[in-house]
Parts: sequence; C-alpha cells; structure tokens
Amino acid sequence: MARLSLPFILLLLTLAGPAPAAGGAVVLDGTAGRWTFGAALVGRVSEHPLDYAEAARQTFAPLPQATDAGLYVGFDRRDHWFRVELEVPRPLGTLYLQQPWFTQRLEAYLERPDGTLASASASSLQPFAQRPVAAPDLVLPLAFDQAGRYLLTFRVRSSQLLLLDLSLWQPQAYYAEQVSRTRIGSALIGIHLFIVLFTVMLAWVARQHFYFWFAAAATVNLFSVVAVEGLGGQYLWPDSPLWGSYSVALTRMVSLMLLIRFVAEFLEAASRAPAFRRFGCWLVWALLLTGAALPFIGIGVAHRLMGIAWLLYLGAAVVVALRLHRQGFRETRFLLFAVLLWIAALLLNSLLLFGHSPALDLFRLAEGLLATSFLFFAVALADRMNYFRRQLLESQQALLAEEQRHALELEGNVKRRTRELLAANEAKDKLYSIIAHDLRGPIGWLTTVFGELVEEGAVLERELFLAIRQTTRKSFALLEELLSWSRSPSGAIEARPTVFPVAAAVEECRTLLQAQLDQKGLRFQGLDPACELRAYADRAMATTVLRNLVSNAAKFTPRGGAIAVTATADGGELRLEVADTGVGMSTEAMARMFAIEGRIHTSRGTDGEVGSGLGLLLCKEFVEKNGGTIGVESRLGEGSRLWFTLPAADGVEFATAGAVPGE
Repeated sequence: MARLSLPFILLLLTLAGPAPAAGGAVVLDGTAGRWTFGAALVGRVSEHPLDYAEAARQTFAPLPQATDAGLYVGFDRRDHWFRVELEVPRPLGTLYLQQPWFTQRLEAYLERPDGTLASASASSLQPFAQRPVAAPDLVLPLAFDQAGRYLLTFRVRSSQLLLLDLSLWQPQAYYAEQVSRTRIGSALIGIHLFIVLFTVMLAWVARQHFYFWFAAAATVNLFSVVAVEGLGGQYLWPDSPLWGSYSVALTRMVSLMLLIRFVAEFLEAASRAPAFRRFGCWLVWALLLTGAALPFIGIGVAHRLMGIAWLLYLGAAVVVALRLHRQGFRETRFLLFAVLLWIAALLLNSLLLFGHSPALDLFRLAEGLLATSFLFFAVALADRMNYFRRQLLESQQALLAEEQRHALELEGNVKRRTRELLAANEAKDKLYSIIAHDLRGPIGWLTTVFGELVEEGAVLERELFLAIRQTTRKSFALLEELLSWSRSPSGAIEARPTVFPVAAAVEECRTLLQAQLDQKGLRFQGLDPACELRAYADRAMATTVLRNLVSNAAKFTPRGGAIAVTATADGGELRLEVADTGVGMSTEAMARMFAIEGRIHTSRGTDGEVGSGLGLLLCKEFVEKNGGTIGVESRLGEGSRLWFTLPAADGVEFATAGAVPGE
C-alpha cells in the first residue's frame, strides 16, 4: 500500500507538524510541508448515500480511535463522513489533500472564511488523465488563499481496505515525497525483481518443476508489489484503473496458488505427505472459486478468505516440514523459516482483515516480513540445489567406487582364471609325465618284442602272446585312468579314495614295468600275493606312485641289480618302500629331489636313460592328496630306499610284508 516503507514513515514524521489536541482546530502555520489531522477528526457513518447539504445537518461524533497517523476503518463499503477545523494564520495558496490509492472515492468540501464553499472530488476508477492531479493516490487541490478558520468536510468510500490517512501537502513537498516514494518503491520492486531473476536462473539450471513454480510465483508477486505500491494503475493500466481495484487481490491469489504448488513439490508431498498435497489441491480450487466470485463477494471478503486459506495451509506446511526435518530431510530448514515469517505476516494482517486496529508500523512490518519470506524461499531453493549437487557428487563417487570395485573384481577374476589355466596346464603336464613314465615301458617292451620277432622270423608262442595281451590290457587300463582324470570338472587331478589290497597294486606295477626290468636284467621282489594289507586311497594314484618309484629305481640300478617292494602297517598307516641296489645319491640330490626347482634338473640313468624329476614331484603331490608323506634314504654307492605312506583301510596296528633285496 502507499507509504508502507519504514524510511518513508520517518520522512513523514520529520515533515509533519505538531499534533493538535483532540477535537481542536489544526493550525496550518506554513512552516511545515505536510499536515496530518487524524486526532482532530469528527465523523459519522452514513447507511444511505447523502449529499453535502444533508451531511452538514448531521451530528458528527468524536473519533477516539483516530490518531495523527490515521484511522483504520477496515473493509467497509459504506459512506464515511469526516470533518475537521483548520486555522490558517496567513494565506498558503493551493494545498493538496491526499488519501491512499485504494480508496474508491474521495470528495472534499471546504468552507472558506468568507463563507464561500469550494469542492473537489476524485475516484480511483477515473483514468489518470481525468483526475484533478495525475498521481497514484487520490489527490485534491484545495485553495487556502485567505487567512482565518476553515471547515473541511469530506466523504470517503472504499471497496477495499479503508484506511484513513489524510494529509495536506505543500505541492513542492508532495512532489518531493513522490520522488522519495518512487525511489523506495523502485528499490522494493528491484529486490523482488532480483528474486525473480535469481529463481529463474535456478530453475533453468536445476530443471526441476518446483523451481519453475516458485519463479512463476515470484513473478506474479512482483506485479502484486507494484500494485500494492500504487504504481499499477499509473504504469500498467492508466486508462483502465478498475484493474487497480482488483489487481492486489488477483495477483496475491495467483501467487498463493503457485506457492501452494511450489511448497508441495519442494517437500515431495506426493510421496512423503500425500494428504498434505491433496489439501493443497483443495485450496487451489477454493482460491479459483474465490477469484471467480470476486465481483460478487467483494474484495474485503476475498482477502479474508485468502488469509484463512493461506494461514491453514502454512500451518500444515510447518507440521509437514518439521516431520520431514526430523526424518532427515534437512533441506526443509530454510523453507521452514520462510513459512514461519509468512505466518507472522499473516497474523499481523489478520488484525486488519478482521476489524482490529494495530499500529500502522506493524502493518508495514507485515509487508516487510512477506518480502523477507520470499528471500528465504529463494535461499531454500539455492540450498536444495546444493543438495542436488551433493547428491550428484555422491552418485558420481559411488559410481566411481563401483567401477573401481568392478575393475578389482575383474582383475581378481582374471588372476583366478589365470591360476586355473596354470593349474590346468600343470595338470596337463602331469598327465604327460604319467604317460611318459607309465606307457613308455610297456610300449617300449612291445616294440622290442615285435622287432625281435620280425628280425628272427619266429612264431609267436602262447606264453609270449599271453604276456603281450596282459601288457596291452594294463596299458589300456592306465589310459582309462588318465582319461578319467582329464574329465575332472575342476581341471585338476582329484583323489577318489577306495579300499584296495596293496599286493595287487604292486603286482600290477611289476607287470607294466616287466619289459624295462628284463631289458636290464634286474631282479624284482614284490609282496606275497597272500598279503592282506589294504590301503584306503586313490588306487590309480597309489599305483602311479609305485610305478614311478620302481621305474626310477630301475633307471639308476646297474644291470644285474635288484629292486624290492615292502609294505609295513603301523598305527593305522601303511608304509610302502621301494629299495634298490643302485648307485645311490648325495645329500644335495636328496634335498632337491622333491623341490619345485628340481623339475628342470636332468639326470641320466646307468644305461643313459634321461629323466627330468617331474615324476617324483607328481608322486609327492599324489601321496599328499591321499593324506600321506613321501621320503628318501640313500648313500652314494649303496643304493636308495624311497618310501611313502597311505592310510590303512582296516586299522591294522602292525604288520610287515615283503623282503629287502639281496636278502
């Protein structure tokens, strides 16, 4: 409204003259630029329209509630007549009688000292070009060109808030006040324009709906501020001032509807508080109906309805915001401050809307609180954008951490797969080693036999035929074992323990290696077929270990030597030994015999046989897979004794089978 800013009030108090006594004449001494006379007013309310002659015959009563700052009447569409006596010591010329712009009509009747009557009138519905003085407020020029006592009678009618704030101005002081008022109004409009531009920028950057809702609300509120300052009719619709009567109500109404939508989306009411969102939708429809009925219900009723609706909504918004804040929705804090400021402003305005008369400074304070609440709304939007940025940063960091985790997981999978491939290659090497150790002897013997038969042209005897058949069957069984290992799901050779007699395993080994033994003329002593010792282990692995140890002993035993296999049961454990009368080995050779680096060590047998030591490493692994241990005892020139242990099947406490070679 006009002159609602505090600096302007201070200016008015500076320019105003001393207050007269209640009911006395106001002295216009000519030293002041502005005079107020609220405390000296007398008045009456007319239920029916009266002309000046009829009103002059009426009795005017004192107005104890009137002050020099003005008189609050409220929303009252009746005619109000007021009268004041003025004492003019010397002629002052033309003075301006001013009343705020939201007054619908102002009529003034001035009885001069010489008995003549002067009158003037103005209406807020008049185009500005047709008014006595083209100004935002209603201004009437009155001539005080005679010294003496004047009687000023005036009628005021308003379709909006009726706040009597009559002043008499020196023209120069009035125009100076208009310049100051324009500056203050421009500053206030500039603040709101800054809020609009700031929120539009935020909306453009954030691309969130509630930013656009608030930008629209701030824009509409800017027009509302222009209208409240009385500048709307002068600059926006100078030829249609009727809009000025409705502009404040309509712009405030639209602004409230947009703010309802903004608050609901800011608080994410659709998911967090659906009842609050529905309540806001109902209020929007109620405001729309109020706007449609504005010409019929009047501006006063419309303002009251808007005040009640907005106060209820803001109260519910405080409850929802506090609940969400306790739940961790920290971005509601600035919104909560803005809502509380608006509630305080509404409570102050409600005193006016419902017929109370607070100090005018409180009314001006309410307008300041509304502007401050918009600032806090804008700060809440900026804080929410920071929240979005933090969320984006946290999402990016989480995505980076997830990518790093995937990279580490992929690296781990690659390493694991590499280990699996290496294990598969090692298993392949082991299979090749087994083939080299276990099939070389039988196939070599068959090659030798068939070669001699071809060279000598001899006939295949039955005994030799049976030996060949037995050798081929054993070799076929060995191949089946190798295929079974190669089909292992893990790609590694796994132990499948069963119960088997060790004497049968030793005899199977002798059969497969008989050709190698015969070729060097080696004597072989195995276990007694009646031996009842049984092991609980993987038979194929145990047989492979035996074959490797016996083959190794045959390689390093000179022609005519002997090899013996013995078995001992002690404490639930079987100990099988392969002893030979070979060349023996040094301490250094025994130390690296079962070491990994021993794989590349090549040694030659007594007849130049070549070996890499891979078979012994395989023997160590097979024995350990079956829960046993392997070792060697030897001296150079005295032969060697290689032994390994396996779990006994029937828990034999102690038993011995076989004999030491040479005994």
